[in-house]
Amino acid sequence: MSKVDVSVVMINYNSSDYTIACLERLWDQPTDLIIEYILVDNASEESYYQQINNWVTSKPVAFIPSDLNLGFAGGNMLGARQAKGRYLIFLNNDVTVDIKTFEYLIYFMENIPNAGVCGPKVYDEDGKELRGLDHFPCIAKDIFGRNVMEFLWPNKYPKRFAHYDSPVLVNAIQGSLMCFRGDAFWKIDGMDTKLFLYFEEIDICFRLKMAGYDTYFIPEVSYIHFEGKSTSERFLTKQELQISYYYILKKHFGPITYWVILLSNIVANAIKGCFKPSKFKMLKLLLRRCPQSKSLRHLQVKVQNR
Repeated sequence: MSKVDVSVVMINYNSSDYTIACLERLWDQPTDLIIEYILVDNASEESYYQQINNWVTSKPVAFIPSDLNLGFAGGNMLGARQAKGRYLIFLNNDVTVDIKTFEYLIYFMENIPNAGVCGPKVYDEDGKELRGLDHFPCIAKDIFGRNVMEFLWPNKYPKRFAHYDSPVLVNAIQGSLMCFRGDAFWKIDGMDTKLFLYFEEIDICFRLKMAGYDTYFIPEVSYIHFEGKSTSERFLTKQELQISYYYILKKHFGPITYWVILLSNIVANAIKGCFKPSKFKMLKLLLRRCPQSKSLRHLQVKVQNR
């Protein structure tokens, strides 16, 4: 049996200050858990890379520099393949979290053998609660929205912002902090690296469910997420969101769901384009069915001397 309780995997991408602050906060707190930390630099720009590369030389962390930006799933899998822990925690670098949160998540997983993954409550930097759980895609969700689904079928779709005092069985959790049972994670071959950015948590939680594991939202503990500090809001990232969305729709949810959602969004963007011409850019992508060939993954260029 592995002597490491938990492997914490983190990606650094052009945001080294967040990485350093997050890890040093964790290291300052005592714990009985045996934790290994694995840090992947996802081909950051030279200044960010040099900053993190110089910093890790005297730190208790395994550092893996990548010469290519592999995206969220690819970067995390690069780190995960080096992990020795019975549990794996994938942690965004732009978060603030206490070690007691890790301890509680592991305690929960140890006592619920069928739990494949769990995640805590999450707040933004101003103390506003963010969405810590989500539902799998379906026609009703896309057309009517999550609120309608939660109102009509509350037992099947727990409210995202309700007050919970105990763990909740859910479809999916927030991807910025995910705690996996190692055996379950590797049974389904980990994250799908065809997803460069977005919907990784929906994909892996669905595959865990198909493999017989449950996903839990844990409201007793929490963390702060400084959302999107490693991601810009350019059109290309919005495009990537759509590419990932239609990829998982086609992969998991059947042709009827895929085509109904695609056609409804084509119509919606065509109508919006009459009033906001910028929507035609997205309409063109939808008409091409959001091909993987347009993914940001194909725009990445290897960096030298990494």
